[in-house]
Amino acid sequence: MKFNDFYRPPINTMLRNFWHSRIRHTQFPLTAESLMAAAENMTKLAHWPEGHGHESLEILLSSFNNEASLSYYGKRWLYNDTLLALSNQLYNQNYMNNNPDINMVKISKPIIIIGLPRSGTTFLHNLIAQNNTMQVPNFWKLIAPVQSTDIKNKSQTIHRAEYALKQFYSLQPKMRAIHETSVRGPEECFVLFRNARMDPFFSITGNIPSYINWFLNTNLDASYQYYHQQLQIIQGRNNEQPWVLKSVMHLLGLDSLLKVFPDARIVFLHRNPKKALTSWCSLAAMMQRVMTEKVDMALIGQVQMNLFAEAIKRTQLVQKSLKKEQVYHVNYDDLMSDPVFITRDIFQHFNVDIDSSFENKANAWLGDNQQFKHGKHPYSIKDFSLDEEEIASRLNWS
Repeated sequence: MKFNDFYRPPINTMLRNFWHSRIRHTQFPLTAESLMAAAENMTKLAHWPEGHGHESLEILLSSFNNEASLSYYGKRWLYNDTLLALSNQLYNQNYMNNNPDINMVKISKPIIIIGLPRSGTTFLHNLIAQNNTMQVPNFWKLIAPVQSTDIKNKSQTIHRAEYALKQFYSLQPKMRAIHETSVRGPEECFVLFRNARMDPFFSITGNIPSYINWFLNTNLDASYQYYHQQLQIIQGRNNEQPWVLKSVMHLLGLDSLLKVFPDARIVFLHRNPKKALTSWCSLAAMMQRVMTEKVDMALIGQVQMNLFAEAIKRTQLVQKSLKKEQVYHVNYDDLMSDPVFITRDIFQHFNVDIDSSFENKANAWLGDNQQFKHGKHPYSIKDFSLDEEEIASRLNWS
């Protein structure tokens, strides 16, 4: 397979994009006012959380509308994704109004995995999840925090999540070779940040420089307080198991994270930045092939390298203040070489109880999820006009 062939959408997607390019896109009104009204109509709720998401919503929509050259599927995705996020805001606020004691739910000593995208964080997240003494945010719970508390309708909520995931992979089946998500498995918490429209890595979907500039100059404390509140909803009153969490967002907001989780236990995962960045750019290129009408590979490389560099700079500043017993560093190659040993060592370092079935479950998961299970993921530094010396200089993180 040629490298560029990997990014080409399936033929059915290309044909549908061609057909829908003839359609006026009035069925997807991408304005804050229309989407908020649609969310209120869908949920039959109208009380919005104070100070969460309205400014970010306006700026994100403006940036996508004016800068990203969205395709039909890009517009459809943005409409549906925003409607889901706004509906979750309304459901979350209604739940908090009716259950004010949920603010008293304690989230103690979470293990938080932090690393550059494509550095093995998902792999490690899944391994730690095999320890029954920990809890993880499952995909189906993240996309519907309030609905996940409704035990009677659990199967219906899971079914909707399965349908959403199926639709995503139908647009780009090759994405499974890069990042496979399971409805019942652990997923990273970017979904909860996106409920407030706070995620700089919306940029993998399209070129949105105005939003990125705004985001990087915005204090993230309120976003992390809202993140904490959503985790309280999902956790509920009778579950005190420690969380294992991960999100690339934490690289940019580590200082804000530690304000709401001062006793967090941090696992820093390190991978050759050239490989991590190029793999991530590859994922962005695949997304943009479907979501936008034009893809600038060199621009993807530059935008994502700038974000990586800013993330590393911010993390290094905060990292110095962490206590030794609060931190564990993992080298990607070491993790791939002996994943069960590394995971056990993390538990022991943080004095986490290890379930007797952990090792068998971890080995079973590894057997079911071998590398290249869904095919190889080719990527090349040259396709994104990236320079190895610049990467080594700007993305130096130890």
